[in-house]
Amino acid sequence: MSRPSLPTPCTVARHSASAIALAWAIALACTLAVTLTGSGAAAQIPTLPDSVEQAIVGVLIDDSDGRPIPAASVTLLRGPSTLSTVTTDDEGRFRMPVPLPGFYRLGASRIGYVPTESQLLEIETGVILTVEYRILPDAILMEPILVTARSDQGRSIFEDRRQEWGRGLYLTPEMVDSINPRHHPGEVFRGQEDVWLSWGTARVSSG
Repeated sequence: MSRPSLPTPCTVARHSASAIALAWAIALACTLAVTLTGSGAAAQIPTLPDSVEQAIVGVLIDDSDGRPIPAASVTLLRGPSTLSTVTTDDEGRFRMPVPLPGFYRLGASRIGYVPTESQLLEIETGVILTVEYRILPDAILMEPILVTARSDQGRSIFEDRRQEWGRGLYLTPEMVDSINPRHHPGEVFRGQEDVWLSWGTARVSSG
């Protein structure tokens, strides 16, 4: 079953590789200044990253009330293929590395929500794409559950009478099954205290 399109498009923001490189350049310049003007103390010079990778970061939100959705599965889709899956944290946040530039979709699923796919997202080289991903809640149709119970009310009445009279016998269905009468139901009383059995035959004539 195909997943529905996202009811509300992802809100996206892009952070390019040039911005990241600029941040590293500023950090490097500040460190060099400290080294040149300091009192001879050694300072560690940060190194530029070997490669800038692209990724999608974001938060998964319940579109009905705006709350973040924790413990949900977010998948990276390209065409019919699922490339990777991550789980949202307690605040609904996730980070999805993207192997190559191109067009991708995000899928989201969790019990109690409609499985959803986002619109196409273009991922450029070295770009960190920030998204706000909204999905709708869904009612869950569960299999019917049959609960059965046996009432002991009738047994308690007979037990009270037996205690009052000081004698009596109460046979449960389990006791009858264990005795297993073969010829006549009255056999369940055979050997019971204060019980006398009398067997006889009767002839029934017609006309």
